[in-house]
Amino acid sequence: MMKRIVTVVIASMLLSAILIPAISAQPRKGLRPGFQHPGMQGWDKGMDLTDEQQSKFADLRLKLQKELLPLRTELQSKMAEIHLMKTENAPSLNKIDKLIDAAQDIRSKMTKATVRHQLEVRKILNPEQQKIFDSRMLQMPERKWKSRGMNEPGLGREF
Repeated sequence: MMKRIVTVVIASMLLSAILIPAISAQPRKGLRPGFQHPGMQGWDKGMDLTDEQQSKFADLRLKLQKELLPLRTELQSKMAEIHLMKTENAPSLNKIDKLIDAAQDIRSKMTKATVRHQLEVRKILNPEQQKIFDSRMLQMPERKWKSRGMNEPGLGREF
């Protein structure tokens, strides 16, 4: 019996030693340097961007990230408060409504910042690049259906 256990343990260790590096070496979808979010991955493919355009895009991307980071943090905080309040014995619907409204205001600010960013990016492109960019923007699915927010009531999953 002991020999069987030792054999199983050794076989498991060998299998793990082989599989873990192989799995880790697999390319990770949606993770490449310089992309904004999965919905925009590869947006610049085939556009022949100049070094100057790439530099400007990097600056714009950083500016957007700096603008969105505190908003995301604030949104997560509001959503956590809503979830906690829903677990109270006598939750105040009025307070929950106010938090929901605040969360929507934050989402609105994030959407506005993203749209401003996209318009700034578009200004940097030449007319041919703009056609490609516009086409890709029109093909991009609605982010709200792909985002983590799907689990929030009203965004695809009701409880």
